[in-house]
Amino acid sequence: STHLVAIPDDGKLAATVSNNINLAIWNAVNGNHIISLQSPSKINQLAIVDRSNAVIVALENHTSLLIDIRSGSTLAVLNHQNQVNSVDLNANKNIAITGSTDQSAKIWSLLNPQQSKELKHNAAVNLVKLSPDGSLALTMAKYDKAMIWNTNNANARGEIPLSNSLLKRGGVFTTAEFSSDNQWLLTGTAAGIVQLWDIKNFRLSREW
Repeated sequence: STHLVAIPDDGKLAATVSNNINLAIWNAVNGNHIISLQSPSKINQLAIVDRSNAVIVALENHTSLLIDIRSGSTLAVLNHQNQVNSVDLNANKNIAITGSTDQSAKIWSLLNPQQSKELKHNAAVNLVKLSPDGSLALTMAKYDKAMIWNTNNANARGEIPLSNSLLKRGGVFTTAEFSSDNQWLLTGTAAGIVQLWDIKNFRLSREW
């Protein structure tokens, strides 16, 4: 069974994960298969971007792997203290972000993967997302909070105003997307709620 898919903004490549560990990269224009790889651990999430020959995967074995699409070689191993739940990649700033059950998210420099900036939470980080220009990051921790950060210095820009009752019930975003101008954040939840957040003023604008 296929349980994860990813496609970059330009739509030229696609990545799929089947049976938890089998990663395949495809030419999304003509449907041709490019490469298949087997992960050393269950893949929890993945990301692929245009203008990059790499895909990043979040693994259950406490690591995230940056993999070269053409050769299949591992370009970097990004370590946490517990399983990695979410990842994202931005070619504009050559950075990646990872979120883990170890109650942290990390921003990594792809030019020097040994360097990272740590973003602390008080619970497992379930979702991370980078803005299109790479200047902002979202981190969502179950039972804790959702934060927006500046990626250049890892300073908190603000907290998404979620209700305490929702957080206590473990309500979390399952998906999120920044607008191209960094003014808005669109989120979705497992409860079937879609919300549009004004992240300049940190308030809820619309809900469906």
